[in-house]
Amino acid sequence: MELRFIGQGYNTAIGTSVAETLIASFNNEIYHSFVCLVAFASYSGVTGLTNHVNNSRNHLRKFRVIIGIDQNGTSKEALEALLEWEVDSYIFNTSSDFIFHPKIYIFEGDDNIKIIIGSNNLTQTGLSQNIESSIEVSFTKEDEQGMRFFEEIKTYYNPIIDGPHVNLKQLTDELIEGLFIEGKIPTESQRRSLYNKSENAPYIQANEAAITFPTLQIQQLPPGFSPRRLNRPPNLAPVLLEEQTPLDLTHNLNWDFSNENEVLIAEIGTPTRWKQISFTKKNFQLFFNLPIDVGSSGQINLKYIDTDGNLQDDVEQCNSARVKKSKNYNLEPLATRECNTPYNFDNKPIIFFVKINTTHFIYHLETNGSQIYNELNTLLGAKTGNSLRRKVTTVSDIRTNCPSISI
Repeated sequence: MELRFIGQGYNTAIGTSVAETLIASFNNEIYHSFVCLVAFASYSGVTGLTNHVNNSRNHLRKFRVIIGIDQNGTSKEALEALLEWEVDSYIFNTSSDFIFHPKIYIFEGDDNIKIIIGSNNLTQTGLSQNIESSIEVSFTKEDEQGMRFFEEIKTYYNPIIDGPHVNLKQLTDELIEGLFIEGKIPTESQRRSLYNKSENAPYIQANEAAITFPTLQIQQLPPGFSPRRLNRPPNLAPVLLEEQTPLDLTHNLNWDFSNENEVLIAEIGTPTRWKQISFTKKNFQLFFNLPIDVGSSGQINLKYIDTDGNLQDDVEQCNSARVKKSKNYNLEPLATRECNTPYNFDNKPIIFFVKINTTHFIYHLETNGSQIYNELNTLLGAKTGNSLRRKVTTVSDIRTNCPSISI
């Protein structure tokens, strides 16, 4: 049996981290199974490992992830990103006062086992930047002491690790949406606000005699740990008809366009995951110029424009979900992710994109209850059954048929 201490966040000259250890283990073909029990997960923590999870599919035959949702520690976006792993994923929760709080990562092969136990949650800071401590235990299956240790863990957490349990629920789109509607999971921005020291600081009234501590250099992310980023969204509070202000897309800085620029208008569905926009193969490939091969993914650059005609300052890099065998072609812009308006099946949310070039797009989201929504709804044309309406048009057509949008 080999024991290794994994310190993190404090001694940056050493620079060890659990993220680094997980990456190396995911890419080690001696392992065929992975199981973890983790209290909290964030979007950046999950996405930071996504590429390595995808690369491990050829040799990891069993993949089981159990996540807790207590204390608002796991975000909606983290669970949605976990779905993209396409592995056996579960939520463990209980109505009791105690919380689900383990941090255990287990790799098993034909001959070797590695177990990481410590304080590291499945979050970016937990895996790579917080001051954390863990023990890595590695041994072969011929090691009696190591196997006894392994069996003790499995016995204690049976049947969470090896079977069904009354407090386990398999992760699905429907479960995520239900947990969010019931207030059991926060958005990523809400989670950040809760756990971010600098954001919580204004609520603490300090005086001149306050006890202070110096800052500490933050540890750098290890090579290969590449979290996706979620920037703060614009305010998407519904606007009443009488308060509606025209959109003014002329305030676009260097994102210039003319009457001939293409515009894609789209309804968003379904109610279980309406914030993920599904496009046809034609729209995905020809309008957004994104790859359509199974297993591929792509990226476009977006700028959101609000109802006052103001473009957000930062360019949003929007990644398409990895194209699955079902041939779903999806995008999830920040504006849809962070919109808190309930889904309206009869009056589905509408989004439009102005194509600046093959990689850059301006977009705006509207939900039912505004003049802009009414005009876009009319421009989309009559509904046909339950099919989501899509329309590729031009800026000129928008100018003519949507007078509330000042292009």
